[in-house]
Amino acid sequence: QIPSICGASGPCHQFGDISYLASDTYEVWMQSTIDTAQKLSSPALLAGATQQKADNVYVLPFTHEDSQKLVAKLIMPSKVKGAIPPDLRSEHYGVVVTRSKARSLLLLVDKRSPRGYLGA
Repeated sequence: QIPSICGASGPCHQFGDISYLASDTYEVWMQSTIDTAQKLSSPALLAGATQQKADNVYVLPFTHEDSQKLVAKLIMPSKVKGAIPPDLRSEHYGVVVTRSKARSLLLLVDKRSPRGYLGA
């Protein structure tokens, strides 16, 4: 049996302090990052027509219908099927944070996000 890291006296802290995820500060940071990062287009990326610099932040607007093509082309190493990429992080209201094959930080932002990160 694995011992619990949660005590009867309070909440579990196995992930450290994640209170920022429920705060307005995180939303302000997310919106600011999306607003200021360079926007990429799916067709250009899929065609290999854009150059990404390692460690830069890019925003890629997407729709759910395009997501599998994008993951296969931009994130998954070639010849790997049926696996979750190790650099693929959780999503937050339609924003998926990952690293591209070029090692740039890539924010895939769902065009239909309920938060309206991409504006009108």
